[in-house]
Amino acid sequence: MIDITADFVGITTHGKGSHTHQISNLTSISNSQITTDESNNGSSGNNDSSVIPVSNVFNLNGNVHIFGYVDVDINDIKTWQSVKANTPISNGKTIEIQLDDRAIDYHFGKGQVICGHVNGQNLS
Repeated sequence: MIDITADFVGITTHGKGSHTHQISNLTSISNSQITTDESNNGSSGNNDSSVIPVSNVFNLNGNVHIFGYVDVDINDIKTWQSVKANTPISNGKTIEIQLDDRAIDYHFGKGQVICGHVNGQNLS
């Protein structure tokens, strides 16, 4: 089972309108498979990817790329459900979440990626 949640504060570009966001309930597009990077210990020229069972997701250098759906809350109020999300995790330490802009009414701006630090167990 994968449990990825994100809690963060948002603010306008003018420094006003502080509010919180919660991203939760990640469901991979295929309920049993996720694409991972098997980059041969970081050597250049080999960017092969493969599909592995979810239960084995974090055993290859901590790199994973999850395509799926998430729920997005504002101030703990469910605002959007089942939003497409493109979510790579690098070295089991950093995460990027790219949400379907149209599905969330461009709330974060066009093409804005949400970046953060992974805080969890058994990530690599």
